[in-house]
Amino acid sequence: MGDWWLGDGFPPPAWRAAWLPVTGELYMQRLGGVRPGGRVTVVAHFPDETTLGERLGGWEDICGTSGSVHWLLQRLGIDDTTFPATAGAGEA
Repeated sequence: MGDWWLGDGFPPPAWRAAWLPVTGELYMQRLGGVRPGGRVTVVAHFPDETTLGERLGGWEDICGTSGSVHWLLQRLGIDDTTFPATAGAGEA
């Protein structure tokens, strides 16, 4: 699901999102600004790629753009004011 889901600020916090077909888990992991081996957060479950595509269709055009993590979290139904995806360096 792409690297460089970007938050706000400069430099913006960046995250990777990935879907594991075997378990159906969609997880996010902070990139940069954190200790190696940082936390992975499961943010959703999708039973198959079709269901995932229905919810996150068009993600390829959004990923990497400024504030794109907000789009991803909104599509997943996650309140991004309480999720650490928008935390500054060293806070996640």
